[in-house]
Amino acid sequence: AGGSNPRPLTQQQANTFAPETVVAYELGAKFEGFNHRLRWNNALYLSDYSDFQTTGQELVPGSNPPVVFNVYSNFAKVRISGAETELDWEPVNGLVFDASGGALSYKVVEVGARATGITTTTKPPIPERQTDAGVQYSIPLGNAGLLTPRVDLSYQGGFYSGTYGLPIDHVGGYALVNAHLSWESQDGRWQATLQLNNALNRYYHVNVYDNTSPFGIIEAQPGMPREWLLSVRRSF
Repeated sequence: AGGSNPRPLTQQQANTFAPETVVAYELGAKFEGFNHRLRWNNALYLSDYSDFQTTGQELVPGSNPPVVFNVYSNFAKVRISGAETELDWEPVNGLVFDASGGALSYKVVEVGARATGITTTTKPPIPERQTDAGVQYSIPLGNAGLLTPRVDLSYQGGFYSGTYGLPIDHVGGYALVNAHLSWESQDGRWQATLQLNNALNRYYHVNVYDNTSPFGIIEAQPGMPREWLLSVRRSF
């Protein structure tokens, strides 16, 4: 739905914006076989956005030198297309592989009349590539319960956190390794999990924001460093 700019600081920012609409198409296929041990899902999609709502910049009328301000409005017509796949495979009892991946294309088809700085070659504000893969093996311990180690690998491609896709707003891609060891008692009443996130202690950014005008700085939010946690649960 449309509305009003939620944080106007000047009279020029007190604007309204129109509703955003999207027409979406999806074509998919789902497969399950080998005695229900293999599941594979795939999808192709296309989304056409009209009056795309986002935060952009506009020139302050009559300002000299030119001054821009941030405003939430309808800035473009955007097309997003891509593909997704998911795979779950249990070749033998207890051993499970799972993976997923996605690729998309972001294209500004038409620039709105109020937009400043947005062009048909503006870089995407969302990652164009994402993949995840994991493996786990459940080990029966008889009367002592069930022990399950698991390792996950995830990758996210780079993207531009700013509306305009400027190099200064680029957030680099990164890969993370997570692991956990879980135990469950035979009656299912006790569960314990030892988890390790960002096992390789990778330094990466979640977002980057160009604040050089007017403050002369660039802000960046780093991701969480290596961390571990232990949880114990009792069901009654």
